[in-house]
Amino acid sequence: MTPLTALISARALAFIALFSFFMLTGSRERPWADATPIWQVADSLVTRGAVDIPTAWPPTLPKGRDGKVYAVAPLLQSLVQVPGAALQRLLSRSPRIGDGAWPMLSHLSCAALGALTCELFFGILRRLGLSLRGAVLSTGALAAGTTIWVYARYPYSEILQAVCFTGFFGQLLKARDKPDRREALWLGVWVGLLVNAKIIYIACIPGGAIWLAWHLRDRRHDLLKLFAWAALSATPFAIMFLGYNYVRWGAWLNSGYDTKGAATQERVIWGLWGLLLSPGKSIFLYSPPLLLSLAALPRLLRRVPALLVAMLATLGPVLLLNASLLYWSGDYAWGPRYLVFAVPVLLVPGAFLIDDLLAARRRLTLAALGAVLALGLFVQVIGNAFFWDHYIRLQREARHRWLGVPNATGSPFPDFGGVCGACFEDMHPMLWLPPFQPVEGHWWLLKHVPFGDDWATAEADAPWHRYTKLKLNIAATYGAARVDWWFLDFRDSTSRPAGIPLLVLMLAGVAVPVVVIRRATRARPP
Repeated sequence: MTPLTALISARALAFIALFSFFMLTGSRERPWADATPIWQVADSLVTRGAVDIPTAWPPTLPKGRDGKVYAVAPLLQSLVQVPGAALQRLLSRSPRIGDGAWPMLSHLSCAALGALTCELFFGILRRLGLSLRGAVLSTGALAAGTTIWVYARYPYSEILQAVCFTGFFGQLLKARDKPDRREALWLGVWVGLLVNAKIIYIACIPGGAIWLAWHLRDRRHDLLKLFAWAALSATPFAIMFLGYNYVRWGAWLNSGYDTKGAATQERVIWGLWGLLLSPGKSIFLYSPPLLLSLAALPRLLRRVPALLVAMLATLGPVLLLNASLLYWSGDYAWGPRYLVFAVPVLLVPGAFLIDDLLAARRRLTLAALGAVLALGLFVQVIGNAFFWDHYIRLQREARHRWLGVPNATGSPFPDFGGVCGACFEDMHPMLWLPPFQPVEGHWWLLKHVPFGDDWATAEADAPWHRYTKLKLNIAATYGAARVDWWFLDFRDSTSRPAGIPLLVLMLAGVAVPVVVIRRATRARPP
């Protein structure tokens, strides 16, 4: 076996292990909220070859062409769900399986995209010269210590966005080092995929193009050819984007999003503060390994300043746009949902630090590294323990009984039956007040829900009791909370014959590739 073949085989086995890991730890929840129209478009494509859907989301969404309901999200978000939707329709014919397969199959593509994100991240690290051991540990930190794990379990579009941005960023680095036709064509493909993942990523393109132009300024002929080939391969994706707009809304340039500026009223400084430093949504609270990236910035600036510039040029514009949104938090969600796309690239500086610490082999620094990675794992386990809506609704009920019901009649966002979605009135306590911090809230639930405690028992040591002696009645929402693991829906006598083989298969999918890779690595001559 040649070294290249061995590398490809190892990467394929690693993908299988990561995919199996995300499926093994997968959710039991079907598509909700933003994920509902995404899944319904995929189901409509499978069953009718159409893209109209039965559910308007948000409920105030105006109807499109021919008075039909369409999803706002780009088509790519639904296309990746087509394999799961097709399998769900096929398996739903079985009375034993029925709709019980729906939640798991709606996560199938997300698990694969999560594995691909980690693979692309690993490739970037190796291309940047990190050791195999440093790249593997850093990839493990990404997979199990950041919000990538959480979003690889749900049929939301964030994990698709993470894949596309990571692929785009990695290809940008490759195109700079080797601006030939092949790399240019791949760059165009990743640009097309990225914009079709979410329209806001158009903001990444100018910075990336300027960064390439600066590095290839002495090779103008190669630069022009690079841009030309990239534009050619991006064209089919542009046609898909514009065509889908026309099919839904009857206008090529109408994407369905509100682009009139009504939502972009937040001051950027407060949006950035919330995304980076707020007690309820700080990216460092939800992805602790990113603290390593903060510590690594000085060495990154010394060793590979061009990498830092590339990050600022591509990530910066999107970060600023998201920070200007009134709903910068992305709620209802776990952590800063609108920053999930950036987590792999943001972890690259931390990977340099991890690699250096492993090479130095100093006990104290390795212990500190282990503590940060363990903290990341702990936070993700807590986050995966419950679907985020349960605690969000629960803290909302508690807050109403303690602090009162806010007056949301002046909100720029519509009220959906008493719930104001991502509006300030509904979400500010969870974003800014420590008594309702979601990570601590999930930890509190984990100490009670799996053990069958009733709401009164659980409420007695709720986090808000550091601040109030009031006993808050949370019976209406506490009872809905349940541990979020797919196998718990396969415990009865009807579904157990399917659940146990699936569990064994996923365990084998994790264990076997790991064992094979370890043996191959040990057998390789020094």
